[in-house]
Amino acid sequence: MKKYGKYWGVYEGQLPVLIVADTKLIKQINVKEFPNFANRRLMPGNGPVMKYSLTVLQDAEWKRVRSYMSPFNSAYSLKQLCYLIENTSDNLVAAMKRHHDAGQYVDVKEIFGCYTMDVISSTGFGTDVNSLNEPDSIFIKNVKKFYEIGALSPFTLLTFGFPWLAFFLDRRNWFFNIVPPAVFNFFADAIRKVISIRESNPAESDKRVDVMQLLLKSHNTSLDEPGNNGTIKHGLSYNEILANGFIFWIGGYDTTATTISFLAYNLALNPDIQERVIAEIDDVMRGRECMDYKAASEMKYLKMCVDETLRMYPPSQRFDRQAKEDIDLDGVKIPKGMCVQFSSFAIHYDPDNWPDPEKFDPERFTPEEKKKRDPYAYVAWGVGPRSCVMKRLGMLEVKFAIAKILLKYRLRPCEKTQIPIRVKVSNLTQPDHGMFLKLEARTDV
Repeated sequence: MKKYGKYWGVYEGQLPVLIVADTKLIKQINVKEFPNFANRRLMPGNGPVMKYSLTVLQDAEWKRVRSYMSPFNSAYSLKQLCYLIENTSDNLVAAMKRHHDAGQYVDVKEIFGCYTMDVISSTGFGTDVNSLNEPDSIFIKNVKKFYEIGALSPFTLLTFGFPWLAFFLDRRNWFFNIVPPAVFNFFADAIRKVISIRESNPAESDKRVDVMQLLLKSHNTSLDEPGNNGTIKHGLSYNEILANGFIFWIGGYDTTATTISFLAYNLALNPDIQERVIAEIDDVMRGRECMDYKAASEMKYLKMCVDETLRMYPPSQRFDRQAKEDIDLDGVKIPKGMCVQFSSFAIHYDPDNWPDPEKFDPERFTPEEKKKRDPYAYVAWGVGPRSCVMKRLGMLEVKFAIAKILLKYRLRPCEKTQIPIRVKVSNLTQPDHGMFLKLEARTDV
């Protein structure tokens, strides 16, 4: 940004891309001109089922499918699922205790990955995968395989270096898939089993409020019929249920685990801030036997710490939109078909909006400070109608995990803690060589 300003052009292989870090353009593209930028760049290799996922669908089809997933993120649904999140948070603390009692450092990215897998499985599918007690479970192994696709994988090199060839091969179902077939088949089989159980006991299943039941209630079998020409405008097909069940199971694993990990890291390195969080948690939980939605909502300072962590370490390093038609945005000409990419790190480390951006400072997110700042300087959850559909669940997962841990322990750096932390060069923000902390049992409780 220092060299080119707040928007500039690059080539990703053979594809010209406009990189944007200007808040005015962020708003214009993602909100005001959203109909022209409603879609993400279409990538090859999605396969016959994954092309129906929210991450791939476009225009009216995307809007229809999203409308059936959004209710899961409502306060009503989340309140009913908090007991599952709390149970898993208690299992997390028990797993942490085993490390503490054995005098071991904790690879927080690994243990929080098990936590998020267990939360997603229980709140989304009513499935107990018990990753916190079995960190080498088949579920964890398969989700890790998915995230092993790197910047130098054959798929990535072909897609960006020779996009015309990648699409040519994709149309013939040759050579590659974004999702490794073995990984997709594993989770698809798990989802099919859940569907079979639900359909065999509809009376009991109707009482559930999880993602799977939400999708199943929207199932329109007419959409499954061969030759359906897209004239049906309601409900979900079986493949749409399968694809979006998969995205929910996979997508919530890494991003939320990474956020909890970086928050734990920030608190460990800033003990004064950690003490304020502990004081708030103690105050909110005093007289309560369990943590619930209301208790989580009252933890305002903890949320400020989460928001600041997401600013410093946004889960996705970039997101994109594609222009449907030529457009001129106050002199910035974007031709039809051009990919516009938003650099989360460039936006979140712009000193014009974030003074001293390298500093962990939750005070940036007081109501007073937020009013002073352009709201489009913060893109941790995406922006506009296509922002993260599960952000409220993600925030709850983070709050429950950290609150439960800090009721028993303080987080401290250890000999293996990397200071400063190094982040991988990837689309997702991840620590480069693990993230190790130690636990100090609280004596003031």
